[in-house]
Amino acid sequence: MKLRWNHHYTTHFFLQGLSATVFMWLVLIGLDRVLNSQILWAVGASTLASSAFIVFVTPKAVVAAPYKIIVSYLIALLCAVMVRLATSSLCTAFSLCTVGGVPGVHVFEVAAAISLGISILLMVLLRSEHPPAAGLAVVMVLEIHNAEALAVILVSAVILAAIRLVFRNRLINLI
Repeated sequence: MKLRWNHHYTTHFFLQGLSATVFMWLVLIGLDRVLNSQILWAVGASTLASSAFIVFVTPKAVVAAPYKIIVSYLIALLCAVMVRLATSSLCTAFSLCTVGGVPGVHVFEVAAAISLGISILLMVLLRSEHPPAAGLAVVMVLEIHNAEALAVILVSAVILAAIRLVFRNRLINLI
Protein backbone atom coordinates (compact mmCIF):
# COMPACT_ATOMS: atom_id res chain seq x y z
CA MET A 1 0.00 0.00 0.00
CA LYS A 2 1.42 3.33 -1.05
CA LEU A 3 0.83 6.24 1.31
CA ARG A 4 0.39 9.75 -0.03
CA TRP A 5 2.21 11.89 2.50
CA ASN A 6 2.92 15.20 0.83
CA HIS A 7 2.19 18.56 2.47
CA HIS A 8 -1.11 19.10 0.61
CA TYR A 9 -2.45 15.65 1.48
CA THR A 10 -1.26 15.81 5.09
CA THR A 11 -2.99 19.15 5.64
CA HIS A 12 -6.27 17.82 4.25
CA PHE A 13 -5.85 14.57 6.17
CA PHE A 14 -5.73 16.38 9.51
CA LEU A 15 -8.23 19.16 8.73
CA GLN A 16 -10.86 16.82 7.30
CA GLY A 17 -10.36 14.38 10.17
CA LEU A 18 -10.70 17.19 12.70
CA SER A 19 -13.80 18.51 10.91
CA ALA A 20 -15.43 15.08 11.04
CA THR A 21 -14.60 14.84 14.74
CA VAL A 22 -16.13 18.24 15.54
CA PHE A 23 -19.23 17.46 13.45
CA MET A 24 -19.80 14.15 15.26
CA TRP A 25 -19.17 15.71 18.66
CA LEU A 26 -21.90 18.29 17.98
CA VAL A 27 -24.27 15.61 16.64
CA LEU A 28 -23.74 13.49 19.76
CA ILE A 29 -24.44 16.48 22.00
CA GLY A 30 -27.64 17.18 20.06
CA LEU A 31 -28.78 13.56 20.22
CA ASP A 32 -27.94 13.32 23.91
CA ARG A 33 -30.16 16.31 24.68
CA VAL A 34 -33.30 14.94 23.01
CA LEU A 35 -33.09 11.15 23.19
CA ASN A 36 -33.78 8.86 26.09
CA SER A 37 -33.58 5.71 23.98
CA GLN A 38 -30.15 4.11 23.80
CA ILE A 39 -31.04 2.18 20.65
CA LEU A 40 -32.23 5.22 18.72
CA TRP A 41 -29.30 7.27 20.02
CA ALA A 42 -26.83 4.64 18.83
CA VAL A 43 -28.47 4.23 15.43
CA GLY A 44 -28.83 7.97 14.85
CA ALA A 45 -25.20 8.47 15.79
CA SER A 46 -23.92 5.56 13.72
CA THR A 47 -25.81 6.50 10.56
CA LEU A 48 -24.62 10.09 10.81
CA ALA A 49 -21.07 8.90 11.55
CA SER A 50 -21.18 6.77 8.41
CA SER A 51 -22.41 9.75 6.41
CA ALA A 52 -19.67 11.92 7.93
CA PHE A 53 -17.08 9.35 6.87
CA ILE A 54 -18.35 9.51 3.30
CA VAL A 55 -18.39 13.33 3.23
CA PHE A 56 -15.03 13.90 4.91
CA VAL A 57 -13.06 10.94 3.52
CA THR A 58 -14.58 10.49 0.05
CA PRO A 59 -16.24 13.85 -0.68
CA LYS A 60 -16.03 13.33 -4.45
CA ALA A 61 -18.00 10.05 -4.26
CA VAL A 62 -21.42 9.99 -5.87
CA VAL A 63 -23.11 9.13 -2.56
CA ALA A 64 -21.58 12.24 -0.94
CA ALA A 65 -23.70 14.59 -3.06
CA PRO A 66 -25.75 16.96 -0.87
CA TYR A 67 -28.97 16.10 -2.72
CA LYS A 68 -28.46 12.39 -2.06
CA ILE A 69 -27.75 12.94 1.63
CA ILE A 70 -30.76 15.15 2.31
CA VAL A 71 -33.28 13.27 0.18
CA SER A 72 -32.21 9.83 1.43
CA TYR A 73 -32.56 10.86 5.08
CA LEU A 74 -35.96 12.43 4.31
CA ILE A 75 -37.10 9.27 2.52
CA ALA A 76 -35.93 6.99 5.33
CA LEU A 77 -37.54 9.09 8.05
CA LEU A 78 -40.82 9.61 6.17
CA CYS A 79 -41.10 5.92 5.24
CA ALA A 80 -40.44 4.90 8.82
CA VAL A 81 -43.01 7.30 10.24
CA MET A 82 -45.67 6.33 7.67
CA VAL A 83 -45.08 2.59 8.07
CA ARG A 84 -45.08 2.93 11.86
CA LEU A 85 -48.38 4.84 11.80
CA ALA A 86 -49.96 2.33 9.40
CA THR A 87 -48.76 -0.61 11.48
CA SER A 88 -50.01 0.94 14.72
CA SER A 89 -53.40 1.59 13.11
CA LEU A 90 -53.61 -2.00 11.85
CA CYS A 91 -52.64 -3.33 15.26
CA THR A 92 -55.35 -1.29 16.90
CA ALA A 93 -58.03 -2.04 14.31
CA PHE A 94 -57.41 -5.77 13.94
CA SER A 95 -55.61 -6.69 17.18
CA LEU A 96 -52.66 -7.95 15.14
CA CYS A 97 -49.98 -7.18 17.68
CA THR A 98 -51.24 -9.56 20.33
CA VAL A 99 -53.04 -12.87 20.20
CA GLY A 100 -54.81 -13.67 23.46
CA GLY A 101 -52.59 -11.25 25.37
CA VAL A 102 -49.44 -12.89 24.03
CA PRO A 103 -47.36 -11.05 21.44
CA GLY A 104 -48.31 -12.49 18.08
CA VAL A 105 -46.43 -12.36 14.85
CA HIS A 106 -43.55 -9.95 14.90
CA VAL A 107 -45.63 -7.26 13.24
CA PHE A 108 -43.27 -4.36 13.86
CA GLU A 109 -40.25 -6.35 12.72
CA VAL A 110 -42.03 -7.12 9.45
CA ALA A 111 -43.06 -3.46 9.20
CA ALA A 112 -39.43 -2.36 9.69
CA ALA A 113 -38.32 -4.62 6.85
CA ILE A 114 -41.10 -3.24 4.64
CA SER A 115 -40.00 0.29 5.53
CA LEU A 116 -36.46 -0.53 4.41
CA GLY A 117 -37.71 -2.01 1.14
CA ILE A 118 -39.87 1.01 0.36
CA SER A 119 -37.01 3.36 1.28
CA ILE A 120 -34.59 1.56 -1.02
CA LEU A 121 -37.06 1.65 -3.91
CA LEU A 122 -37.75 5.36 -3.42
CA MET A 123 -34.06 6.21 -3.06
CA VAL A 124 -33.28 4.43 -6.31
CA LEU A 125 -36.27 5.94 -8.13
CA LEU A 126 -35.34 9.43 -6.96
CA ARG A 127 -31.63 8.83 -7.61
CA SER A 128 -30.84 9.66 -4.01
CA GLU A 129 -29.12 6.53 -2.78
CA HIS A 130 -27.07 7.18 0.37
CA PRO A 131 -26.63 3.84 2.20
CA PRO A 132 -26.16 5.14 5.77
CA ALA A 133 -29.68 6.60 5.77
CA ALA A 134 -31.26 3.21 5.05
CA GLY A 135 -30.67 2.01 8.61
CA LEU A 136 -32.95 4.73 9.91
CA ALA A 137 -35.86 3.31 7.93
CA VAL A 138 -35.62 0.15 10.03
CA VAL A 139 -34.94 1.49 13.50
CA MET A 140 -37.38 4.37 13.37
CA VAL A 141 -40.25 1.93 12.79
CA LEU A 142 -39.22 -0.03 15.86
CA GLU A 143 -38.40 2.90 18.09
CA ILE A 144 -40.09 6.26 17.46
CA HIS A 145 -40.62 8.18 20.67
CA ASN A 146 -40.34 11.84 19.86
CA ALA A 147 -40.26 14.22 16.95
CA GLU A 148 -37.22 16.02 18.39
CA ALA A 149 -35.06 12.98 17.62
CA LEU A 150 -36.22 12.99 14.01
CA ALA A 151 -35.51 16.71 13.80
CA VAL A 152 -31.98 16.40 15.22
CA ILE A 153 -31.11 13.59 12.82
CA LEU A 154 -32.55 15.42 9.82
CA VAL A 155 -30.97 18.77 10.74
CA SER A 156 -27.62 17.03 11.22
CA ALA A 157 -27.91 15.46 7.76
CA VAL A 158 -28.76 18.86 6.26
CA ILE A 159 -25.77 20.44 8.02
CA LEU A 160 -23.52 17.67 6.71
CA ALA A 161 -24.85 18.22 3.18
CA ALA A 162 -24.27 21.97 3.57
CA ILE A 163 -20.68 21.34 4.68
CA ARG A 164 -20.15 19.19 1.59
CA LEU A 165 -21.70 21.86 -0.64
CA VAL A 166 -19.82 24.82 0.84
CA PHE A 167 -16.45 23.06 0.92
CA ARG A 168 -16.87 21.01 -2.29
CA ASN A 169 -13.79 22.63 -3.87
CA ARG A 170 -11.68 22.35 -0.74
CA LEU A 171 -12.36 18.77 0.35
CA ILE A 172 -10.31 16.03 -1.31
CA ASN A 173 -10.70 12.27 -1.40
CA LEU A 174 -8.41 10.86 1.28
CA ILE A 175 -8.56 7.31 -0.07
